[in-house]
Amino acid sequence: MDPASTVLDAIPSSIAAARSMVRDRCRAAGASALSSDLAVLLTSEVVTNAVLHAASRARLSVVATGEWIQVEVGDDSTELPQVLRLRRGSPHGRGMALLEDLADSWGVREEPGGKVVWFTLASDRQP
Repeated sequence: MDPASTVLDAIPSSIAAARSMVRDRCRAAGASALSSDLAVLLTSEVVTNAVLHAASRARLSVVATGEWIQVEVGDDSTELPQVLRLRRGSPHGRGMALLEDLADSWGVREEPGGKVVWFTLASDRQP
């Protein structure tokens, strides 16, 4: 399946738009409900980092098949994300820890003038 791609403005409503796009692509590919929900959650975290922390437009690309889901989020910051382990009750900083704990694989690709954070999930996860 071809990737679905869009560029999202650096505004909070872009996070909801990203979630909607990923949810739609996962459903169209027949991904399980759990896989779709995880893809939406992780996309939300990565796009939030691009929009709020990098203060950058986010370049979102999603590929979903019957076997796997891959999401890529590019931004204009050269600062690489860090996985933080925070104390209970801390209001921010868990996004990359969630990505590390829940994605089947993930990484960061440096690009001129920015980076791309990507993750993959199996499409058939079950509770």
